[in-house]
Amino acid sequence: MENLSIYRMYGLLLLSTGFAVAMLYRAIQTEKTDRSAYWIAATCFCGGLGLVALSTSSNALHWAGIVLFVATPNILHVAIGSATRQSVRKTLPWMIGITVGCFLGTVLLNIVIPNWPIRRAPAVFSIPLMQAMNVWFLLRRKDSPTRLANIAMAVFLLLHVVVFAIRTGDIITDSFHQRWLAYAGMTIIVGLGGSFLGMESLRSRHEMERIAMTDPLTGLLNRRALEVVAHRELQRCIRSEKPCSALMMDIDRFKEINDNMGHAAGDAALRAVAGVLQAMLRPTDDVITRHGGDEFFVLLPECGEDNAERIANQIRQGVSGCTLFAMDNTPFRIQVSIGVATSSGHEMTVQDLLHASDILLYREKQISRSKVAAMLLKDHRPEGGGAQVHPSNA
Repeated sequence: MENLSIYRMYGLLLLSTGFAVAMLYRAIQTEKTDRSAYWIAATCFCGGLGLVALSTSSNALHWAGIVLFVATPNILHVAIGSATRQSVRKTLPWMIGITVGCFLGTVLLNIVIPNWPIRRAPAVFSIPLMQAMNVWFLLRRKDSPTRLANIAMAVFLLLHVVVFAIRTGDIITDSFHQRWLAYAGMTIIVGLGGSFLGMESLRSRHEMERIAMTDPLTGLLNRRALEVVAHRELQRCIRSEKPCSALMMDIDRFKEINDNMGHAAGDAALRAVAGVLQAMLRPTDDVITRHGGDEFFVLLPECGEDNAERIANQIRQGVSGCTLFAMDNTPFRIQVSIGVATSSGHEMTVQDLLHASDILLYREKQISRSKVAAMLLKDHRPEGGGAQVHPSNA
């Protein structure tokens, strides 16, 4: 099978793959602002048109094909960055610089030594280098929800580098192995398209799981997520014999806020507490959930009792310092009561911590109400020895 025929076949396959990826993506797209599939399609179109141009006998089209083919890894880099939610601002200029250097080197060598195989050296070295950067970009985020698809795409890119180097360097020339190289090339093209669709499918599933475990009003994890995330963090603390603390809190007199100032004021109070928790706690370590109604539950991994009490006091101060406004612009403030419980490495479940912190929350509210009642009695006690008035001397 001649190289020109193989280039033409690869080019047509890339064009059809790009069209298929764009059409299939429209059917599974979850984010209207996501353009990663269209970047993948642009990669396929650029590479496909470049290979088709390289398969022609026209010298002008041949050079146009070189430009398009060498530029393909740059577009793929943008597509990978978009699909994996990574910025390409620092890496793309390097890719473009390698591309320009490759093209200028190819032009120079074709002018100086047009009949020597070494004229292909810039492409042989630059394209594998750019694809290696793409592989690194795919694999550097180990916590990515699309990691399996990222690995699959990285494997196909590495296979592409091997096949490209063998074919461009004329390492294998017999027809039997050339045919197998052609099959490998087709497999790589289809595999890259399939890997990207798998990436989008995994990301869509992760997004739906995230929505299912997120409270829409506050943006915090909900009670369903508590059973999954908090259990995992607590087990990690138990295995490492580290303490784990829990905070159960609710908004004082929340029903009065809803009844007297409207549910919009209640919603504002819930969002304010959520904002304070997100600002004061560790975003990647602590588990912050809205437990239901006006209750919030926080799990503090690797946090002892004294530290948990200090954090609870900071939260109380942070919430009480917020000034909120009702629908009629009436300002109001809120306070929270917090129960703190700590597990010191022995076997405890999330439900045990939740129950213990809930009991301590109830006790704190009882103590707070007793203090308020005592202050009210003191304020209303008559002067002059506290004389009492009875019906007999009224």
